[in-house]
Amino acid sequence: MFQAELTQYLRRDFPSTHIEVQRGSSRPDIDVNGIGIEIKGPTYDIDLVTLFDKLGRYPQWFPKGIIIVLFDVKVNPHRYEEWLNSVKNTKFHGLTNLEIIKK
Repeated sequence: MFQAELTQYLRRDFPSTHIEVQRGSSRPDIDVNGIGIEIKGPTYDIDLVTLFDKLGRYPQWFPKGIIIVLFDVKVNPHRYEEWLNSVKNTKFHGLTNLEIIKK
């Protein structure tokens, strides 16, 4: 539901916003002018693993940046911090614009 509401909101200012556009083997939840938005919730350990994989693939298709929104994170806080530090310290094919939002 959040994905649909966010897409409608973004289309007001960015009419070319699309849901789940396939590019190669990558398909983020929302594509806004070359920025991929990935939404997870609830978020479990396995989601952190798949997100790390997606960060390895998405930059070639979304060079303007990637936004990850995590809802209802059901991960041990230590494990989450370890994952977050790994993401921040990994070079993902030149990705320089990455935002992770935890709600």
